[in-house]
Amino acid sequence: MRMNSIKVSQRTIAAVCPPAFGRRPLPAFAGRGLHLIGGLLVVVAVAISPASAHAADRPLPKLVHKDGRHALMVDGAPFVVLGAQVNNSSAWPGVLPQVWPAIKAIHANTVEMPVYWEQLEPKPGVFDYAVVDALITQARKNDVRVILLWFATWKNGGPHYMPLWMKQDPAKYPRMLAANGRAVGSASPFARETLEADKRAFVALMRHLKKFDAQRTVIMVQVENEPGTWGGLVRDHSPEAERLFAGPVPDALRARLQVKAPAGATWTEAFGKDADEFFHAWSVARYIGQVAAAGKEEYPLPLYVNAALRDPLTPGPAGTYETGGATDNVLDVWKAAAPAVDIQAELSKTADAEKMRSQQRAFEAQQLVTQAENARSQSRREACVKLIFRTIQTIRACFFLKNMWATWPAKSAKS
Repeated sequence: MRMNSIKVSQRTIAAVCPPAFGRRPLPAFAGRGLHLIGGLLVVVAVAISPASAHAADRPLPKLVHKDGRHALMVDGAPFVVLGAQVNNSSAWPGVLPQVWPAIKAIHANTVEMPVYWEQLEPKPGVFDYAVVDALITQARKNDVRVILLWFATWKNGGPHYMPLWMKQDPAKYPRMLAANGRAVGSASPFARETLEADKRAFVALMRHLKKFDAQRTVIMVQVENEPGTWGGLVRDHSPEAERLFAGPVPDALRARLQVKAPAGATWTEAFGKDADEFFHAWSVARYIGQVAAAGKEEYPLPLYVNAALRDPLTPGPAGTYETGGATDNVLDVWKAAAPAVDIQAELSKTADAEKMRSQQRAFEAQQLVTQAENARSQSRREACVKLIFRTIQTIRACFFLKNMWATWPAKSAKS
């Protein structure tokens, strides 16, 4: 659905605006919206409007988890996101006059807007917040909240919004390499200088939000956009990537996935045919997790990532979809690699509503299977601990009885 320069994202939460808030009921939007990495996120009820209450009294937006339920809290109350997303290249002050009528027409209470790294940091260490400030200021005037999208190292798999001064220095900020050594159009997740530059810029953005946005207009930030790699290449083959791929699987991932291969096993030994894809997912998630952690330390807003989903019904082999992102088959890899990321948002690109519902059901079913497997594993671990404890008690009892029996004749003779 497009209205002027705005689109209703398929990850927008389906919802109807309650009549009690003085707005007409809305038809539910297509799509199911935000998902926790650890389960589905359900956000309910509309919180205080951005124009009400004093800024100094407003708590920081946050996610709460209780009794298996999850909610986004804004101004201290649960908040349902009735959201729309500005087109990728439309988050500029000159285009915004076309945005607000569209937002009002669909009764959205939240707008997603990109922040372009190349605009924010036109020169190394020089930051321009004029566009960010304009977005937030106009959103306040139009009584809507904002979710910012950090278009940085990855935007749809490529470094499209990386600053020009970085694009012009590929030796310092390298791209991924194919197996034949050819550079491809995606940043390497092993480029240390790129990571450090992304962290510095994201921290600068979060620091500015903390200072400029005391009214909590911005309620959440997306870190990168559809990270990963398209074009048939499953993972990076740079020298650093090859060195790590031939090395042992990290302990955090072994523990999360309960890897049965012996300690020190390589990625191929541990994961077989899935090794390349799991390695790339870990590498991208590890990179983004560090960016997210640095930003959250400065200003702890809820942070999320989005992913271009593979088809969970007929996914095809790795390389036929974007690898590296948080697709349904590597969610646990992301959980282990990026604990600072709070939410994983699905992004279905199909226009077929029934197919999208089927994908959603398959996605939810996979989550239930994962949760059931984790529960069974936990039960088995608890049963093992109990068995070991009981075995130790039995052995101790046997030794006690044996000692008593051995000393019994001597005691009897003395008596």
